[in-house]
Order: sequence, then C-alpha cells, then structure tokens
Amino acid sequence: MRNIHTIFVLGLIILLLFMSINALAQEDNSNEENHFSASVEVGAIWFNTTDQLFTDQYFAGDKNEKTDNLNSPADDFNIIMPMVLFDLKYKFRDTDKEVYLKNPFESSDSELTLGMAQTFSNKSKLDVSIFYGIGTVWKDPYIIRENRDKSDTNNFGLTIDYDINANLNLSYRYNQVDVDQDIIGQRFNDLERDGMIHSAGIGYKVNLDRSNIIIPRFEYTKADMDGESNRYNGCKLEIGYMRMKKDYILSAFVSVDKRDYEENHPIFNETRDDKEYSATAIFTLLNPFGYNKFFTNFIVGYNYSNSNIDFYDKRTYISGITTGFKF
Repeated sequence: MRNIHTIFVLGLIILLLFMSINALAQEDNSNEENHFSASVEVGAIWFNTTDQLFTDQYFAGDKNEKTDNLNSPADDFNIIMPMVLFDLKYKFRDTDKEVYLKNPFESSDSELTLGMAQTFSNKSKLDVSIFYGIGTVWKDPYIIRENRDKSDTNNFGLTIDYDINANLNLSYRYNQVDVDQDIIGQRFNDLERDGMIHSAGIGYKVNLDRSNIIIPRFEYTKADMDGESNRYNGCKLEIGYMRMKKDYILSAFVSVDKRDYEENHPIFNETRDDKEYSATAIFTLLNPFGYNKFFTNFIVGYNYSNSNIDFYDKRTYISGITTGFKF
C-alpha cells in the first residue's frame, strides 16, 4: 500500500510540474508582465532536547538510540542540522496566477511542496498545493537498554489555503502517514502509526498600524490512525506578531496545543493526554551590510510538552541562523 500511495503522489507532482512547464512554454516570450522569482538560503539549526521520540537519519547519530527508562523524558542531547531551503515562483501577471516549488522551513520532515495560487478580482486568494515528505521514526520506541532501530516514514497530502479578504484566512490540510517498518504496530495493533491526519484552521489578521500586525489563529486536528491508541483530537491556539520595516522583519509566535487520545495505551495502561507550549521568534535582517537582495535569519525557539504519561514529556531549545539570496 505504501508504494501505491508514493507512486500516486509522485505522479501528481510530475503531472503538476509538467503542466507548469507546459504553460510556461506556451507563454509569449515578449510578455514582460510574467515574472520568475526565487530565494535560496543555507544555514544551520541547533537543537537541545529531551524528546524520547526524536530521531534523525543523518545528524543525530547514536545520541538517542538507547533509553533506560520508559517513565521519564530522555537525557538532554544536542543536534546541529545543516539547512538548505529554496522557494521558486513563477507569476502570470495577466491572470494573477502563480506556481511554486519549495521546501518549507516549518516542516519537520524533508518536505517538497508544489502548488498553485490564484488571486481573484475581489482580492481573495486561493492556494492549493501537494506535498511529499520523508522522515524517520523508531521502529519500536519502547525498547529499553538496547539500541533502537530507525524506520523511514512517508508523509504526503494536500493543503488548501484561502484568504477570503485581506484579513480572514481559512485553511485545510490532509496528511497521509505511512511508516515503512512499524514494529511496535505489529506487536500491538492499537499502536499502529499509519493513518490520516486532517487539520482545519482559521486566522484573522489585525493591523495595528502600517508596520505592526497581530494574527490570532485557531486550528482543529483529527488524527484517524490505524492504531486506536494513536487516534486523537487536537485543538491549537496561536498568536502571531509581525513587525515589518525597511531594514528588517520580526516574526514571533506563541501557541498552546492540546491533544486528547481516544484509547488506552497498551504499554502504559493509560489514555494519553498531551499539552504542548511553544514560542518562536525569527528576526530577518534585509540587505545586511548593504548587500542588495541578501537576507539573514536569526531563529530562536522553545517547546515544552507535558503529558500524563511521563515518557512523552519533552523540552526543546532551538536556535539557528540562515543566510539567503533573492533573485
């Protein structure tokens, strides 16, 4: 089933990419209204975390492979992860249509997103995209005093983002999750990790003045996983702040996320209940030291998760820096 899903999503990506290239080929080269733009940035992110479930195929090494206790978070460890991000766009000015290909910073997996955005005459905007991401998880996270082995995961799906007007936004995201070697799901059917995650959100932009914006946002998530103990309903409240000036952009976000799981966990004999608190700030310096079209991002973040099952408690500090170029 995983291979069928993967081929289907890759086929959609290839089809949309072909359609985009075909549309570009049919454009009149003398049409100066159309516009290609792109940004590329490189850098690194530093993590210090106590997350028992954290795994990374390339940079974590053996730092979190072994756990000696299922009744507490992991001992804290550090990870430095290089980053290479890109965002390619082509805009058809005569139709206010835009196609893009990017790998977003917000994703925890190595994710590729291909989409199309359409701005309408009433200034509303519809953005539809498909994505495909590759990550890793522990085949069985609950092994103690032995090294835990990793398994590849595939995440793919659809995102719909609709700006009704300049202030109100609605969004929906469908995510299909597939774990390649789900050993814990084979041991306990209630812990299978394949499934579907639906997320719907609403946000409203409040313009304080020409430079300062506050964006409250609410999101509801329904995880319909094959394992009943991994099914949950989630609610997230986020408040964002943006300050945009000629030389810099400041973005800051704080959020509270609550997840109520549906069934008893067979390892811990409790029904899981998680609360997660996050704060992130990104300071973007534009044209640093007079270098036109360059930008530098300074990133700091904190995440704390409190669960009724101590194994899922975690604390993570994040900091990083990236430098990019727009053309």
